[in-house]
Parts: sequence; structure tokens; C-alpha cells
Amino acid sequence: MPDLSRFAALAAKAGASPVPPVPPAVHGGGTAGFGGKIKRYQRIADPVPPVPPVPPREINAPHHADLMDAYEERAAILEFDAHLSRAEAERIAWNEVFGNHSQYP
Repeated sequence: MPDLSRFAALAAKAGASPVPPVPPAVHGGGTAGFGGKIKRYQRIADPVPPVPPVPPREINAPHHADLMDAYEERAAILEFDAHLSRAEAERIAWNEVFGNHSQYP
């Protein structure tokens, strides 16, 4: 145990009231010396309503972000390699990737 006499002298000099000693623990601390059973209580104030299951996305179906990536990549290739204007390259790439699907932006 560290020697706290210098700290106690400094505290007394500053006018602090002396701290009473702490009594030792009754059973040695922790749960090792505790002979009784430990009970756990749980209070549920507001039960959480059940969440309906979300159907998984079909693995083989293309995702919107994947289609947009393909569109942007195809447009860039057409613009660079075919020397098309940006608008023309985007129009052709859109038709190649999305076709006539109006559900995409």
C-alpha cells in the first residue's frame, strides 16, 4: 500500500477535513466469497413490437447501383473509344443497359 502521509499533511495544511479510513470488505470482495444465489432481474418497460421479416433480395437480380455503374462505365467507354459526344454516349449506354425500362432515373 502506498505511503500517503505526505498527501495527508498537504490536505491538513490546505484545511481539508481528514478522511476517515475505509473499513475492509465484509466478504473479501467480488462474488468468490458469496455463498448465496445470484438472482437476475429484468424489467421490460415497453416491449418491442415484432418486426416483420424482410424478404431477401434475389441474388441473381441486378441491383440498381450495379446497373448505374454499368451505365456510367459503358458511357465513358463510348465517349473515349468511339469519340462520341457525352450526350450521345450516355443515350446509347442508357439504351444498352436499361433498354426501355422507365422505372430507373
